[in-house]
Amino acid sequence: MYTLTSGVKADPMVASTYSDLKLGHKYKFILYKLTENYTKIVLDETSVEESYDQFLAKLPENDGRYAVYDFGFTTADGKRNKLVFVSWVPDTAKVRAKMLYASSKDAIKKELEGIQVEIQATEKSELEWDVVLEKAQRF
Repeated sequence: MYTLTSGVKADPMVASTYSDLKLGHKYKFILYKLTENYTKIVLDETSVEESYDQFLAKLPENDGRYAVYDFGFTTADGKRNKLVFVSWVPDTAKVRAKMLYASSKDAIKKELEGIQVEIQATEKSELEWDVVLEKAQRF
């Protein structure tokens, strides 16, 4: 396990599931969460579901999550994919959760090498397809 700056530890499954998505394209997205006692970041869920709306629906209304989404889109040059890291911490989350998700974000990102786009969101409008597409096309 890796200790993060907040003292929260990342379970080894964080890196291994990310590797499965990045190298093996085994998943469309991965969700990670803090355990109930806020001591560890663990795998919450993986999905092969292609629908971006399904991904958004998996983000809880009152709690944080980290997510990696394999974002596919088409440009004039053809099809492209970007690995998007999302730090989801809604305003309705508990104060302690907000603080720990924020303080652990940079350290978990170090475990997820190759992330191309990062989005920090507190409401779903910040994760709309067009918003993410605009960020993905910059890189």
